Amino acid sequence: VVLVLSLFTALPFSAAAAENKTEEVGASVESDEVGGDDYPYSGGAIDAVDQWKLYTRECTSFCAWRLNNNNGVNFTNWYGGVQWGDAGNWGYAAQSINITVDSNPAIGSIAWWTGGQYGHVAWVSGVNGDDVFIEEYNVPAYSYNYNSRTINRWSPSGYIHIKDINSDPTPTNAWISASSTNILAGESIVFSFGAENGNGLYTIGIDKGGVRIYTTDTWNDTFSYTFNESGDYSAYITAYGNGTLSDSNRVYFTVQPKGHTMSESEGAGRTIPDGDYWICSRIAQDFFIDLPGDNIVSGDGANVSTWSWNDTPKKYDVFHIEYLNNGFYRISQLNSNMSMDIEYGSLYRDANIHMWTKHDGVSQQWSIEGSDKGYKIRSRCNAFYMDIDKGTHEGGTNVHVWESHNGDWQYYSFIPYNPNERPLADGVYRIDSAVGNTCNLDVSSVPGDYVENSNVQIWNNSNEHFKIEYAGNGYYRVYEATSMLAVEIINDDISYLDNNKNVRLNKKNNSREQFWAIKQNTDGSFAFINKLSGYYLDVYEGLAADGTNVHAHPYNGTNAQRWKPRRVLSDDMVTVKDIVAASNATSVNPSVTVKVDNKTLTKNTDYSVEITADIADGKGIALITGNGDYCGSITKEFSISIIPPKHEIGDTNLDGRIDIRDVTAIQRHIAELEFLAEVQLALADTNGDRKVDITDATHLQMYLAEYDVVLGQQMIS
Repeated sequence: VVLVLSLFTALPFSAAAAENKTEEVGASVESDEVGGDDYPYSGGAIDAVDQWKLYTRECTSFCAWRLNNNNGVNFTNWYGGVQWGDAGNWGYAAQSINITVDSNPAIGSIAWWTGGQYGHVAWVSGVNGDDVFIEEYNVPAYSYNYNSRTINRWSPSGYIHIKDINSDPTPTNAWISASSTNILAGESIVFSFGAENGNGLYTIGIDKGGVRIYTTDTWNDTFSYTFNESGDYSAYITAYGNGTLSDSNRVYFTVQPKGHTMSESEGAGRTIPDGDYWICSRIAQDFFIDLPGDNIVSGDGANVSTWSWNDTPKKYDVFHIEYLNNGFYRISQLNSNMSMDIEYGSLYRDANIHMWTKHDGVSQQWSIEGSDKGYKIRSRCNAFYMDIDKGTHEGGTNVHVWESHNGDWQYYSFIPYNPNERPLADGVYRIDSAVGNTCNLDVSSVPGDYVENSNVQIWNNSNEHFKIEYAGNGYYRVYEATSMLAVEIINDDISYLDNNKNVRLNKKNNSREQFWAIKQNTDGSFAFINKLSGYYLDVYEGLAADGTNVHAHPYNGTNAQRWKPRRVLSDDMVTVKDIVAASNATSVNPSVTVKVDNKTLTKNTDYSVEITADIADGKGIALITGNGDYCGSITKEFSISIIPPKHEIGDTNLDGRIDIRDVTAIQRHIAELEFLAEVQLALADTNGDRKVDITDATHLQMYLAEYDVVLGQQMIS
């Protein structure tokens, strides 16, 4: 019966077991007449006690014979004062008396197996690379005869070195070196190696991640190998002498994936608008891409790294993002001729990023790719991604490129920088959404009962108003107008760059989530961009239904991110003048002025007026309603003064006639020599421009001289 051997499992030795039993296990039998069967008990009794206190024609007895006869060792079953017993126990007995047991075969050493019931031992007669020549007895099992064969070096559990036979000196100081320790996939490394006192035969082994992937024997002292897969590797050699081995040091090296220059179709296209931005890492809200010094980069080669800021970085860390209309962007320092650049245009995955004079090469082109965790920035030069070295959250950490992964140190936000941009005046607004003609920004709570955490949504024909207030440095706060709770995105620190962060109301604070950059689009609409994430105020999936949620989302350029703030008219913006009318007038048209932030609005463009008047009672009401950029309605009362029937325009002195004395009355009023009453002022406005000045006196003179002029009839219906 042949038992299967486990090379790495040692069975416990039993003192009650026979002291020299053996079972052969392992490779097939091959004839290899090395020393020949000179065993003195050959053909004799089986399992009789031999002169070494072991059983005859067993593997243990034969090895005792070889050790005595060939190695010159006075070996017995009690050699060294310990009992050696079954073959499976020999290695442990040797180790107990400090005899070396290792994986290096040598002539005269004992090949030792622990498997099976009794184990097995054989005498090593020769070594050639991984081929080991052995002599043994009782193979096949229970044959009790001599056998020689060739086994693989790694087949036994180990080799016992009681007293090896060395015909040549042991090779020592084996060494190996590599032509490079950092290459691209598809490239080769030339290994050089050697040893002292060797016979010129070497085995070279190459491991990847600790796993053997290649081994070969060579009589040369150099070897070239091409690596097609990226990873971390090591290599070593074993040098051979006559029956002895020497292992070298290991040489470690990295094979990097080989980058490629991206085609235009591989670029992500326009994913953010051109503009000026800080670039913030997802690692932390205060962790930004940084440039050295405290001013504009002055020369080629300035390194790109990171730095932490309590709020936002300095101006010299602002980058101008410019779309190149080919799927890629250029990223330059603001107000500088320096752009982000791949050092040496390298195809390596750990290529450094530095600043270099602006040019049109692919080493300065970047694809900005949106994701659920923020933006990834990919080099067109080598298709690798901007990466903060090892994800280290420390100022001054180097920024390079690396293979794509899901770590936070490959995700970024673009925070707008617009210190001089102020497209909206402070005031109260209704904020309309472009997703529908009647959709407005709204708060989910009952009007007048707003509380913290109230959700922001859209609603059709909502009358919700928001106060927009400039906060400085290009950012605004937005409040619900009645509660003055601020509109903010939810900030949970760790995932602050996740898409679709909800928008709510909260008490005013100084956190970045409550600040918004407001930028006007080319169609006249506006975008609201959060200072924390750089994401846009967005209507969920662009839906126009009542109650649709509003959140923060990366730029997409759709109507879901387009808003139309319409200034709400207030009473203090509107002036309606009292009017004078003829007693027989059927309607009146009072002077209405609407002025917003020192800008006088245009009637029928910015607002409309509806007049209701009781002329006989001397009262009127003007309803002013905002149009276009303005909304809301204001009601203003005005009075109506009735001109006596016998008086006409021009009869300034109320004498019932129009003559030169009326001209004089106007002139004296202008010279402040006398003052006209309200009714007289209405009659003195002879040119109908609603004010009394020298032009009215001139107009009346021309009328009296029979020029073709008409007295201000438009003042009286």
